[in-house]
Amino acid sequence: MPDDAKTAIDVRLLLGCWELLVWDRTDAAGKVSYPFTDKARGRIFYDANGLMSAFLMHPDWAPGVEGQGHKFLSYSGRYALDGDVVTHAVDMASDPRFIGETLRRRIVPEGAQVVLETLASVGRETREGKHRLVWRRPT
Repeated sequence: MPDDAKTAIDVRLLLGCWELLVWDRTDAAGKVSYPFTDKARGRIFYDANGLMSAFLMHPDWAPGVEGQGHKFLSYSGRYALDGDVVTHAVDMASDPRFIGETLRRRIVPEGAQVVLETLASVGRETREGKHRLVWRRPT
């Protein structure tokens, strides 16, 4: 589907808590990798007042341990829907490079799951490849 195609998503689809099932990245050559391994953990929350928070974690992350590199990411801010795209206007983040960024994600409902895909035409995502995060409601 082209980036400019829009399918209206009802905000009620997103509201609440979601747990991460899969986070993968596809580079320009089509190679798939897993930023925090194929066992990454995460949660994302959307509330009815337009606020969201996301937490992504490498399965081996432990606070206070030196030399771990980049194994935990969290951010929060306001969100807005436009067709099938949700924007996250980041105002707080564990990585200061995200503060002030507007992250755009295509929403792809898949049954009881929802997929958030970065849009390849947007700044940071163009350099880092296309990310796909598959979420489900906690059980």
